[in-house]
Amino acid sequence: MPSSAAAIPAINGNPFLPHLRRSNPNRPLLFHRPRIVAVTAASTAAATSSTSYLTSVNDEIDAHLKQAIPIRPPLSVFEPMHHLTFAAPRTTAPALCIAACEIVGGHRRQAMAAAAALRLMHAAALTRDHILSGRNRDRIGHSFGSNIELLTGDGMVPFGLELLARSDDLTQSNSDRILRAIIEITQGHGFTGDGTRRT
Repeated sequence: MPSSAAAIPAINGNPFLPHLRRSNPNRPLLFHRPRIVAVTAASTAAATSSTSYLTSVNDEIDAHLKQAIPIRPPLSVFEPMHHLTFAAPRTTAPALCIAACEIVGGHRRQAMAAAAALRLMHAAALTRDHILSGRNRDRIGHSFGSNIELLTGDGMVPFGLELLARSDDLTQSNSDRILRAIIEITQGHGFTGDGTRRT
C-alpha cells in the first residue's frame, strides 16, 4: 500500500481522515454529515426562536412597567425609580414566569403583574448590592446619589407587590392565586427559615 498522503482516499469529502479497512464495502464508514448539519440547523433555529420569544416577552414586561412607572411628580421619587428599573440588566425569571403561565394554558396578561414584580425586585436587589458593595455601579449607572438610589431600591420591592395585588380581579375570584404568588415571590426574594438570603 502506498504511504504518501496523496494515496489516502477522500472519505465523505475529507482527504485527511484515515483510510480504514471496511468489512462491508456497501456500508458507509462514517456518520452521515448532512444529518448532523440538519440537526445543527434545527438547534440553531430553536435557539433563535426561544431568543425571539424571550425578547418579545421582556419587551412587553418593560412596556407594562413603563405604564406603571411614568416619570411624573414627585420627580424625586419616580425619576430614580424609572431609571433604576430599566438600567438593571434583564434576567430570565420574569419571562419564565410568563412562559410558565402560557404553557399551562393561561394568557400572558394573567402573569404580567407577577413578571413585572419580579423585574422590580431584581432591579432593587441589584441596586442595593451595587451600592453596598461598591462594585460595578456602572452597570446600572449612577445618575443619582447613593442615598437616593438605596432608598428608591428599597421602595421598589413593595411597589412591585402593590402592582401584583392590584391585578386581583374580584369578578374572577383569583384572590387566592394572587396571594400565593405574593407569598412565593416574597419567600424567594427574602430570608428563608435557615437564615440564608435568596436573591
